[in-house]
Amino acid sequence: MFTNSLRAAEKAGGMWLAHQDCGGDSAVQQGDLVCFAKIIQIDWLSQSQIVADCEIHHWAIIAEPNFSSPAQWPCPSLYAKAIQIWQRPSSPCQAESLQHALSMINQQHPELRVEALGGVQQADAISQLCWRWLELLPLPLKTKQRLLHAPSAELCARYLAFILRQNDRFNYLPR
Repeated sequence: MFTNSLRAAEKAGGMWLAHQDCGGDSAVQQGDLVCFAKIIQIDWLSQSQIVADCEIHHWAIIAEPNFSSPAQWPCPSLYAKAIQIWQRPSSPCQAESLQHALSMINQQHPELRVEALGGVQQADAISQLCWRWLELLPLPLKTKQRLLHAPSAELCARYLAFILRQNDRFNYLPR
């Protein structure tokens, strides 16, 4: 099913990516935010697992979930309308601490590394940094969706900075 879904997404020009929690619940209800990713390349054979390189193109809001039958489409599909999230510019309030913590994670876990955020405007860099943290952290789906629905990335940056300050992994307090 995974291989068929990946092939179908490649033929369709991309796929919708939705947040999912550890219990298997996905953000695929009407009104939830998802992002559209174009597949850059798929490495089917050279590693022990299939590796798909994707590039996020835009965010969208689910207009209606369309749970098609396997005969129509190899996996459930969504109908979503493209939107611009976090339209209001954000202040760089917590960007340095979030970037430093992400750099530490990238050093310790190079398999999680993504391309650098260089070449984008400051407000866009903060948004991308927050999106990356929302992708990595095991937060409840409702929390992630609520943060994405905020008018700017500032609320998300403050929330993430608070979480990282409380985490002894980054504040070096004795355990």
